[in-house]
Amino acid sequence: MLRRAFSKQTFKSMKLLKVLLLATFIFLVAIDSFTTHYLVENRPAGINGESNPMAMFIISELGWSSMIVMKSIVFLALVAFAGYFGMNIKLRAFVNYGLLALLMIVVTSQANNLYMIGTMI
Repeated sequence: MLRRAFSKQTFKSMKLLKVLLLATFIFLVAIDSFTTHYLVENRPAGINGESNPMAMFIISELGWSSMIVMKSIVFLALVAFAGYFGMNIKLRAFVNYGLLALLMIVVTSQANNLYMIGTMI
């Protein structure tokens, strides 16, 4: 009985953790989009100052709305990937660590953007 209750509680806390990580990821990607837009519009280098060549191409050729669409497509693909492969017990840890690493990359990118905005002020 105790083992069964512990298992249900652990499962609920893991679901909550995944929801919180997902919400954090969405928030950081949205903030990253806004800070990237601000930097491209206000830095003297403009779009040439963007360090991501794919983002630079999409923004310069297709516009900002296309960038938001591309970020949304990538995000949905990641959620589908995590949902599909996360069901497999053997791959679950790999998927969780991969998503955590991706979250850390987004945090690092955002820290860089905030630093660049701070140096402009």
